[in-house]
Amino acid sequence: MKPLLYLLAILIHFLASTSVQGAEPSPKQDVTPEEWTALCYQLTKTAAIKACDQAIQLSPKQEKLYLSKGDALFSLEQYSQAEEVYHQVLQINQKSASAWQRKGWAAAAQTKYEDALNSFEQALLIEPKDQSIWFDKGLVLFLQNKEAEAEKAYQKFLVGKPLDLILLTKVANNTLEQFKSEEAYVSTTEFIIVDNLNKDKKIVLKTDNNINSARLFYSEIKVLQKSKILSNLKIIGDGEKVWLYRPDVKQYTSFGYDEFIAGDKLIFTGLYNFFYLSTPELKQAKFVTLKTLLEVTNIESFKQSLDIIAGKKHTIYEYQSNPEQPSFKLWVSPDKALIVKVQFGLQSPEIQAQITEKISQLPKQSQAFKFVPPKRAKLVKELPNLYPDNFNPFR
Repeated sequence: MKPLLYLLAILIHFLASTSVQGAEPSPKQDVTPEEWTALCYQLTKTAAIKACDQAIQLSPKQEKLYLSKGDALFSLEQYSQAEEVYHQVLQINQKSASAWQRKGWAAAAQTKYEDALNSFEQALLIEPKDQSIWFDKGLVLFLQNKEAEAEKAYQKFLVGKPLDLILLTKVANNTLEQFKSEEAYVSTTEFIIVDNLNKDKKIVLKTDNNINSARLFYSEIKVLQKSKILSNLKIIGDGEKVWLYRPDVKQYTSFGYDEFIAGDKLIFTGLYNFFYLSTPELKQAKFVTLKTLLEVTNIESFKQSLDIIAGKKHTIYEYQSNPEQPSFKLWVSPDKALIVKVQFGLQSPEIQAQITEKISQLPKQSQAFKFVPPKRAKLVKELPNLYPDNFNPFR
């Protein structure tokens, strides 16, 4: 997954059909030394650790085996153990920039920022032109509230690209803090979806979202075609369950929170809420999460510009690696470093889609988020399709 564009996974996850992955494969019996090595590189997480341990016993001086094991431990958020394994690489080869950099990641994930900086400095002595290490150093300096020094490191990463990465880091950090403290907000979201096989099949979904916390929220969704309302849906999170009510057909149903989050209706509570509730990686160590959100794989495809909203200047960050890939735009309030608007675009042979969400912060509300079934409303196991029978935009 492309790091800064982690948010783009939302759109891909939302519009594309998803496949369910099976359990991680386990090594077969009677594995040869060569096969243990291959499995160490190919498997992930717990299975990779087991394979790497076997391969290391057979080839104790092979650096890449330790790096793979350390990466597997890191992905399991076992940062202290990962740091120890990366240190083992340095005992074999003190000049391994990859090991120094990874050791810095593990230290930063544990908020051992001085240790992390030392590791990144060692890596830069070996690979002074490695932009990714400069990025890591800049991010750690930012987390130490050393913005001037972070800016200098970021400039080494950007290599002259006119991008305010400090502001973008503040935005990502503030967004994480908002999620952590479950700050209340309202948003309006518009989904425009066109079936390329039949341009007349253009569907517009408009949602109004009132999010008080992760479990207390209210969303109202309207599905329109040629300005005509085809159907509508209300979603209420009351703190114990999530209720879905179709006023147009007077039917309702309910879900447990885990079931609702795993289902296909969470997106209707807004991109911001979807991003938070469906992305467990946001709950990882702050350095790891910010690195995942911010690191740019193709800096040349990233653009920054200005826009005027309600008489105030806002910074726009825009990314699209090529016309066939999803596009992403983020409107930011520079004075508060907060997201005020997000837009995604996607074109494929089957569909064109654009999703725009406007976000406003507001104080926590004392009102209750409750659902009381209206008279003559029917409880059902599953609500009817929101879309016309001959058009499913989320196939």
